[in-house]
Amino acid sequence: MFTFIVLTSIAVILSFLSQNKNKDYLLYIGFAILAGVMGFQDSISVDFPGYMKDFDSINRGVLKGVLIRSQDMRGDAIEYGWYLVNRVIGFVIPSFYAVSFATCLFFCFSVAGLIKDVVPAKYRWVATSYFVLSPMIFFMSGLRQAVAVGCFIFAVRSILNKKKWYVPVLWLLAGSLFHTTLLIALAFLLLLLIPEKGRVFYAVGLSFLFVIALFFGEQYKTELLAFGLTFFSDNMDQYAYYMTEDESIAYSFRSIVRIAFPFIFTVIPMFKAKGKDFYYLLLFAVGQVIYGFVGFVGNLQRIALYLTIFAVASFMVASNHIKNQLINAFFIGGNLLLNLYMFYVMLGNEQYSNFLHYRTIFSIF
Repeated sequence: MFTFIVLTSIAVILSFLSQNKNKDYLLYIGFAILAGVMGFQDSISVDFPGYMKDFDSINRGVLKGVLIRSQDMRGDAIEYGWYLVNRVIGFVIPSFYAVSFATCLFFCFSVAGLIKDVVPAKYRWVATSYFVLSPMIFFMSGLRQAVAVGCFIFAVRSILNKKKWYVPVLWLLAGSLFHTTLLIALAFLLLLLIPEKGRVFYAVGLSFLFVIALFFGEQYKTELLAFGLTFFSDNMDQYAYYMTEDESIAYSFRSIVRIAFPFIFTVIPMFKAKGKDFYYLLLFAVGQVIYGFVGFVGNLQRIALYLTIFAVASFMVASNHIKNQLINAFFIGGNLLLNLYMFYVMLGNEQYSNFLHYRTIFSIF
């Protein structure tokens, strides 16, 4: 854990220093360090041994060629993009850690680019801190979806920055080769086409749906599980096993605070936000509503991750629209403390308990 704290703290400090003129490169150096924390972990996350097994199967199995998957593998359970990255990098460096670092570096740089593009320079360290305490931990186990989410970030940025139409299309096609749930997330891009003039209606409507999700969502538990199992079994069978557990989506008071606090402070600025600010706030708010409904219902929560990742931008966009300095400090400090507390709670979960003994493969510390 000491190694984790030291390395992530260095990344946050570099993000803080990057606010100085012509120091943007420090932000990327900091996120390269975070990519190392993710990619060079010594099998701390629960899915890492499975990824290593896939790498061995891809590179040491009976293969027909570099670009053709072998039939003795897990078939369609390994997406073609993930297969190809393992195969090509494995040719050059016969170690799964080269694959894990490369994929984590891509993901981290996609987040760093988002922060640089959207977050005021003085708040970059806050956005980085949030990334460390929340999404980074999950994606240390979800490397394939990390690549897909990174591609989705680039696609959204290319649309909002008015790039040519084929740029987001190429990003989305590339991401779907790593995690086919990205094909579902295509619908979220329609949010970028709705007119800003209806911002009041959107904010009120999302708030209404959010309240229903938190306080009445449990009533739809059986239907959500049945829908998820049927959908993934019929369309993306490799993910269907996530839907077999009967997990409750009833929220404790602590969970409600964790979800509602950022939602409230994000949806309020939507009444006046314009341009890219409005759309980043909208993406995150919709993600929170979806997450409120699906909770921890198997694979369905993974769909919300394509939107909730924009918290690293939307939180600071929201902060920039809060004129009262005291309220702004409460929002920033409250978010950091809340995520720090949830990180502490997470360490008590059996799935993440290995982080207490975090170490890299280099065993530096």
